[in-house]
Amino acid sequence: MKRVEGVTEKILACAKQEFLSNGYENASLRNIAKNADSSKGAIYIRYPDKASLFKALVQPTIDEFIEILVIEQGGYNVDDDMKRLMSDYSDKSFDIILNYIYDHADIFKLLLSCTDSKGYTDFMHRIVKQDVECTIRSIKGTNNDAITSGRMDEQFAHIASHAFYTGLFELVLHNISKEEAQIQLDRLRRFFKSGWQTILNIEGGLF
Repeated sequence: MKRVEGVTEKILACAKQEFLSNGYENASLRNIAKNADSSKGAIYIRYPDKASLFKALVQPTIDEFIEILVIEQGGYNVDDDMKRLMSDYSDKSFDIILNYIYDHADIFKLLLSCTDSKGYTDFMHRIVKQDVECTIRSIKGTNNDAITSGRMDEQFAHIASHAFYTGLFELVLHNISKEEAQIQLDRLRRFFKSGWQTILNIEGGLF
C-alpha cells in the first residue's frame, strides 16, 4: 500500500500529544488516528504496535543523548588526577547536557511521564550503565582505593547514578524554567559532591 506524504509526521505529532495527555498505558491508537485525520490501519502499516510508535517518537533523542554522555565521559586520560578528572566532567559537560535536555524538552517530558513504557526503562538503564562504567573506569584508572578499600562497589555506583539522573530529569518533568533548572542542578551537584568526596576520600571540590 502506498503511503501518503505527510501522514507519518502527522501521526507522530498526534501520538506525542496523546502520550503526553494520557500516559503510555492509557494512550489510544484510535484517538491518535482520529486526531491525525487518519486510520488505525495507517498507523499499523507504519508501526505494528503502540510500543513501536512510542519508540519512534523517543528513540532518536535517546540515542543522541547517550552519544553525548559517551563523548563527554569518554575523553579522559586515566593518568589524570582524580580531582581534576571529576571537576572537568562536571564543569564542562553539564551545561551541554542541560542544554540538550531543554532543547528537546517535549521528548524528555514524553519519555519521563511514561514510566510504564519499556522505552523509559531502557533509557534509564543505558544512562546508568554508561555512567557507572565511566565511574568505575575513572576510579581504577587513577588508582583511587574507593573500591579496593570497600567504601564502594558497582552496586553502589548504580544506585548513586540512578538517583542523580532521576533528580536531573525532575527539572524538566516539572516544567521548571531553564534558568531555575541551572540553579537547582548546581544544588543537586553540591549535594552529591559531599557524598562522593567521602566515598573517594578526596579533599576539596569535585564539582
